[in-house]
Amino acid sequence: MTTTSNLKHTQLFSDAANERVNTLGQRRWGGGSATMPIKYTFEGGFPDPSTFPMEALSDVTRRVLMTDRTALNYDFVGYGGMRKVVIELERPHGGNAPKDENILITAGASQALQLVYSAFINPDDTVLLEESSYIAQQIRMWKPNVTVVPMDDDGACVDELRQTLESLASKNITPKFFYVVADFNNPLGMSYSLERRKQILDLAYEFGFMIVEDDPYGRIRFKGEYVPSFYSLDSTGQHVIRLGTVSKILGAGMRIGWAIAAPDVLNALRQFKQDGGTNPFAQRVTAEFLKDNLWSHIKVVTESYHRKRDWMLDAMTRHCGDLSSWNVPDGGIFLWVRTHDDVDDAKMLQRALEEGVAYRPGFAFSSNGGGKKFLRLAYSFQDQDSIEEGIKRLGRAMHSAAD
Repeated sequence: MTTTSNLKHTQLFSDAANERVNTLGQRRWGGGSATMPIKYTFEGGFPDPSTFPMEALSDVTRRVLMTDRTALNYDFVGYGGMRKVVIELERPHGGNAPKDENILITAGASQALQLVYSAFINPDDTVLLEESSYIAQQIRMWKPNVTVVPMDDDGACVDELRQTLESLASKNITPKFFYVVADFNNPLGMSYSLERRKQILDLAYEFGFMIVEDDPYGRIRFKGEYVPSFYSLDSTGQHVIRLGTVSKILGAGMRIGWAIAAPDVLNALRQFKQDGGTNPFAQRVTAEFLKDNLWSHIKVVTESYHRKRDWMLDAMTRHCGDLSSWNVPDGGIFLWVRTHDDVDDAKMLQRALEEGVAYRPGFAFSSNGGGKKFLRLAYSFQDQDSIEEGIKRLGRAMHSAAD
């Protein structure tokens, strides 16, 4: 029997797999190496472990196990109690409100996104993305033509979007959808104004495309009032697919998310959901805890992230303020940072890794090949001492890269 092999797996991988393996696209957060261990990771949006309601979840888990044997079986339709939680989460938006038939429970919002890609995109179809977008790299696996929409402080620029849509229409091209993170945008941290949401929705009506509204962060608001969602503003109930998750408000390990849309859209998404049903046990535990603790627990989480944001802003001012600038988000979990022109991006990234610090460089979100001089910092996971030390080290890396 042979003990050697000439097999090269890369020759068998798909083009998409090789592309992702050879880019930063799907590198796992905090990876590091033996020579450059990562101790201070501001890279991924991990929730704060100190907010996890461990004792309460333990009690709920036992209660579910003792009272509901269906929790350990297949469940292809989704748990009704979890859909009730989603309906309650949507209540503050007013307007068009989802019903049971408008909700599909998924394994996190990430699965919901994958289902949208599968149900809507053929190779060479046109999709619209914000100029800096969370999905800028992952959507490339479906090989669409990406049209980039510029942004300002109120959201996607309407005049430029209209010009783009008119240009596409002149070529008989209708975009499949426009993907937006309207509340505390990932990575930009800003939020769409109400007027901008209405204007973009009017363009969706006029030109016949969908809006995929991804909202992992909207409940984590430090100031101001809820702004009606695209979905709640859509009086037709036909033009918006709204995605959500408990990852940032309870725990990412639950892997519970959802898609809210018209029933025929959800039926198309279900055709690609080949998983035996989203974890029925986790759905029941999640719903049982949140039915009595939803808003009080969101308050706990929001207060934690508000403190962490302020710790990071203070540290950034002291350690990085002379070589960079950043937004001050009213919610969510990210800072979007712009370095001065004399800071070398590649050198700073290398120096940061040597300092044991990880962050997400701006090019990872660029929809048009740009993103230089930008980086995203997540403040949600680290404690106060780690934020202080990590940003101090980031400042050293930034100054080293400016020499």
